[in-house]
Amino acid sequence: MKFDVDKILSRLSHLSQIGLLLAAVFTICYTVIPLYGKAVLEEQVSKKEIELDKLNDKIEKQQTVLKDQYLSFLEINLINKCLTIDSIQFNDLISRIEFPTNNCILKSYDQIIGRSLLNDNEKVAIKIRLQDVIFQIEDLRKSNYEKLKNLPKTDSEEEYIFAYLTFKEDVISIIQKNLEKL
Repeated sequence: MKFDVDKILSRLSHLSQIGLLLAAVFTICYTVIPLYGKAVLEEQVSKKEIELDKLNDKIEKQQTVLKDQYLSFLEINLINKCLTIDSIQFNDLISRIEFPTNNCILKSYDQIIGRSLLNDNEKVAIKIRLQDVIFQIEDLRKSNYEKLKNLPKTDSEEEYIFAYLTFKEDVISIIQKNLEKL
C-alpha cells in the first residue's frame, strides 16, 4: 500500500472545504436568518406602532369632539329644563328662585353624561364641576332670594321680573363658565 501524501492532503483539503461549507450553512441558518427575521419583525412592529399612534390621535380627537358635544347638550339641557319657566308671575318668580335646581342638574347629568361613551375620568371631572355649579347656584339663589323678598311691594311686577331674569342670566353664566373649563 502506497502512502501518497499529496492525495491525502488533497482529500483532506476537500473535506475541510465541505466542513467549512457545512459550518457556513449552519451559521447562516442559526444566526443570520433569525437575525434578519428579527429585524423584519422589529420593522413591522415599528410600523404598527406608528399606525397605533395615528389611531390613538384620531380616537383622542373624536373623544374631544364627543365630549364637547355632550357638554353642549348638557348645557342646553340644564338651561332649558332646569331654568325655564312657562309663565312669569310674582308667585312663580319667588317659587322659581326657591326651586332647587340641584336635583334637576344631577338628573340631567345621569341622563346625558352618566350614559355617555365618555371615559370614567371625564365623567367624574364633569360631575365634580357640576357639584361646583350647584354650590354656586345655591349661593346665588340665597342672595337673590333675599333681594327679591326685600323689593318693595308694588302693583308692577317689572322689578320682580327683572330680578328673576338677572338671576337666570347669572345662573346661565355660571353653567357656561364651569362647563367651558372642562
